[in-house]
Amino acid sequence: MKKLAFALLLTCAPALAEDRRMIIINHSSEAITGLAGSPIDKPKWDYNMLAGDAIPVGGKRLADFDDGTGYCRYDLVATGAAGGRWEHYNVNVCSTETWTLR
Repeated sequence: MKKLAFALLLTCAPALAEDRRMIIINHSSEAITGLAGSPIDKPKWDYNMLAGDAIPVGGKRLADFDDGTGYCRYDLVATGAAGGRWEHYNVNVCSTETWTLR
């Protein structure tokens, strides 16, 4: 019985542990200084995930959107050093691997 329970746990593990990480790629003409994501039902943006560590032009950064809520659908926003703004809505961060800013 214990072997069966352990086998069931192993087969269910991927569904319980979704990967909410995305690579943010900066192909814009300015450094990205702000990045935030919030579950789609939340009216405000969460904190700046970059925290003073800008993504330079041509650079990329791994962003982890796992906030412990279990949500996969997020609204994303990025801001640039020269005033640019990019918004991406209803993104499935559990299955989307990259977001390229142009």
